[in-house]
Amino acid sequence: MSFTQQDLDHLKKLARIQFDSPAKEEQFLGSMKNIVTMLEELQILDVSVDTTTPYMGKTMHLIEEQQDFGDDKALLANVQHPIMNNSIVVKSVLD
Repeated sequence: MSFTQQDLDHLKKLARIQFDSPAKEEQFLGSMKNIVTMLEELQILDVSVDTTTPYMGKTMHLIEEQQDFGDDKALLANVQHPIMNNSIVVKSVLD
């Protein structure tokens, strides 16, 4: 499956996307094609057997158990955003 111009036209209609120029639209189409290609490559990985999986010359280490990182306050000590109820508060960019 590839991401086509028809897919982009459908996405533009659904998400009400407008591009400033045909060049920007072509650039976006290329990016979407690359993303779809990467997702297709990820589908071939067999993660059911081993915790290390070779992929494109690299080894991926899969972690299935939950990690204990210790004290939440120590983890959040260097965060530059406000903290509320042990959660990072990030300013909305969609306003």
